[in-house]
Amino acid sequence: MQGSGADNGRHSTSAIDDLRRQRWKVWGALVLAGLLFGLMLGRLFGPASLPMSAPQLLAVGESEQGLVLRFDRQAAVTAARVEGALTLRIVAQGAAQQGDGRWLGQPLRWRVREEGKALLLSLVSTRPLQGRWQWSEDGEGWRLVVELQERDGRE
Repeated sequence: MQGSGADNGRHSTSAIDDLRRQRWKVWGALVLAGLLFGLMLGRLFGPASLPMSAPQLLAVGESEQGLVLRFDRQAAVTAARVEGALTLRIVAQGAAQQGDGRWLGQPLRWRVREEGKALLLSLVSTRPLQGRWQWSEDGEGWRLVVELQERDGRE
């Protein structure tokens, strides 16, 4: 200790100036470690690594060929045919909606409902349905045009 006497003319502990320099080294090492840790967390959890929210269904409208759905972004679509009805599974979010219309002079019913993290669009008519869909971008967002086609009953 500093007050314990001299050992060959020196004290057993450092002088005050040496302690200040050691304190600055420790603080510098802590700041550098914190900076590197923060940069690492920023790379792991930055905006590019966060999942984007699902596309949002904005509106549903009817056309002569079928339906037109408006989204804010393009979404993934899969289709299935069940007993003459056409069902599209769209990975998006939106409110449940339904409506009636006419297609080729026949009644057409459509319904959008939420199923898990996706929307399920069901189209039912008095005739068996099949369809095609196509994405297009316009000034207000993305349009999903579902064109219906009559399907013969044979498979």
